[in-house]
Amino acid sequence: MQGLQNNCDITSADISDRILAFRTENYDKEQNCYSLIDFEMGMYGLPESDFARVLLDLIPEKLSDSFLDGYYSKSCHIKKDIRTIRLFLLMKIVEICSWSYKRSPDYYVKTFHTLENMYDQSDE
Repeated sequence: MQGLQNNCDITSADISDRILAFRTENYDKEQNCYSLIDFEMGMYGLPESDFARVLLDLIPEKLSDSFLDGYYSKSCHIKKDIRTIRLFLLMKIVEICSWSYKRSPDYYVKTFHTLENMYDQSDE
């Protein structure tokens, strides 16, 4: 647990595409980045907890590896830890499946398929 504390940072706790300010023609070419603009639910935690929700949307599109490679190439203070990422993904999947089963069956099925695919890949 001590090692995990060293990797903590301020997290949004609600990261998704609806809170990203996408760059425009006038973006800062020096920084060349998107901006996270919503810290209403912000908290201290592991960055992986923040982007688990984003990864759920990227996995079916086969974009998650590109996202992770880009994220960790720009983050000098944390190292890529697949076990931690998978743990937060699993927690997010359980959370989503618990409320979506009756309220959003299509979302439940999509999320559950992601869980099945994660389980299948864990044998590799």
